[in-house]
Amino acid sequence: MSQHKRPVLNSFTISVLLIASLATLTGCSNAGRSLVEHTHAQSPVTSGGSPMHTELTRKQAQETLYDYMRRTLQEVPTVIALDNARYGGAGGGVDTCDDRIDGENAPIHYYDSRDMHVAEKTDFADLVRKTGDVWHSWGWRVEERENSEKPNRVGTSPDGYILRIEVRPSRFAGYPPSFTGDTPCFSSRFRHGDVPVPTTITHDEP
Repeated sequence: MSQHKRPVLNSFTISVLLIASLATLTGCSNAGRSLVEHTHAQSPVTSGGSPMHTELTRKQAQETLYDYMRRTLQEVPTVIALDNARYGGAGGGVDTCDDRIDGENAPIHYYDSRDMHVAEKTDFADLVRKTGDVWHSWGWRVEERENSEKPNRVGTSPDGYILRIEVRPSRFAGYPPSFTGDTPCFSSRFRHGDVPVPTTITHDEP
């Protein structure tokens, strides 16, 4: 009966196999690390889970937010204007997006709070619903927040801007809804900037 002989591995063959195995392991490790680093570099994430717009400036963010507010007025004719006169003409500012990072280096966003001037005999609850419908027609995600006065609508644009409209608490039921806006997060290096804040926003202002 013939016997099968097991192949004999000489020292040269063993060395080649060891080198190939090490190269494979190193390649896998580097590939995994490169993927993670690339993903992180492309979309740094804030505590809220939204990617920061690294090239967005404060000026661009504010102007886009005002434009969305103006477009809302153009499509909801019962709203005459949005103004921040009650806040001394400064109903907005910047705030950090990530509390885990020191205030000077954390990504920031711009927020803006305004009063609504509306036509007489406007149904405030109906106004809130119609405004949400307008945002929805733009392709925005629109929702009603549970822990807020109802009705309310929060619209989020595909590019990360947020507009909110909410009826006042019952003790202020005679006043029009509140209206606020938020921009996406941007770099803190754009924290300071001479960006004009319009006291009043109407349908036709450029």
